[in-house]
Amino acid sequence: MTQYAVDLTRAVDFHGHLCPGLAMGCRASLAGLRELGANRAQDEELVATVYNDSCAADGVQVLTGCTFGKGNLRFRDLGKMAFVFMHAG
Repeated sequence: MTQYAVDLTRAVDFHGHLCPGLAMGCRASLAGLRELGANRAQDEELVATVYNDSCAADGVQVLTGCTFGKGNLRFRDLGKMAFVFMHAG
């Protein structure tokens, strides 16, 4: 099983079902982490912003470790399938 399949399975377990939005959030997260040279956040060293409240936000939470509770997952309702990833550490 590939690492992406493992990550996607974790996201499906969290989200409750497999759907295109969840897959898109996972893929965007992997691309963001790769471009930043970052790993999944353990604390608040990574910040993610999602621009719609779709299933993709759950993919971002699972793969990046950014959560609303920690304050490093931000939501701006612009109705666009867009993501911003920042590394603070």
